[in-house]
Amino acid sequence: MKNTYRMSFPIIDWDFNDNGQLKNTFVHNKDSFGGIAFDKDEKDMYIKSNVLLKKEIEGVDIPVKIHARNNNSKGVIMIIGESPVRDTRKINDNGLYIGTPFAVACKDIIPTQCKIYKNIFRILLEKDYDVYITDAVKIWHNDLKKKDFKNNINRGLLSLERKNINPILTVAWGKTAIYACENVLQLEDEKEYLPQTHPVKLNWDRWKVKMLTDAIKNNNKIGLDYVNTDNPDDSNFLAQFIAEEILNKAKGAGL
Repeated sequence: MKNTYRMSFPIIDWDFNDNGQLKNTFVHNKDSFGGIAFDKDEKDMYIKSNVLLKKEIEGVDIPVKIHARNNNSKGVIMIIGESPVRDTRKINDNGLYIGTPFAVACKDIIPTQCKIYKNIFRILLEKDYDVYITDAVKIWHNDLKKKDFKNNINRGLLSLERKNINPILTVAWGKTAIYACENVLQLEDEKEYLPQTHPVKLNWDRWKVKMLTDAIKNNNKIGLDYVNTDNPDDSNFLAQFIAEEILNKAKGAGL
């Protein structure tokens, strides 16, 4: 039987522009991980309205908390990504595209580039940690450049999220998220905070170097298995390695 995990959306509502609100009515009563999450289509929920055409294309990710399979969770691991950027090459119309970070709540088909993220989350859940996933930048629009991400971090909401979630470990993926953790949340690279290279495919070579170096220095089993496997699945092995780094940090959290 396929494993499923209860999914909830702790942020009930918040303004995304001057003309409307994002409310949990988009996602109420949806509670599975890997199966049905949104009931509108297999990709991001799409809403079009004339009041949203100012920026032509906007992206919003609803923060997600995925719950471990039992009631004895070891705590919450909070993962902060960069922004709800949308691939404009695949969008032919104006409007607001609402989804979840790393497409974690896609109905049946998960984008290939998001497989590694889902595998990381699954490993953490199997170790009985809850996983909370959010973005540093809450609203993306197609004229927002990456160099401007730092100036568009929602400081108040991000701080409120962390206060309400009360994670044992906060993981930052990418430069924007690291900046948010260190300059907004005032976290240090100690027991409660882990900055990581973003697992986006563009950075996989950097992760592979780190994994293989660890295999040589510390006989890390994941790296050794990767070397000894014919035609290894990079996504699978890197997900294991990245999750192991998070788990090792989480085990020492709060001690």
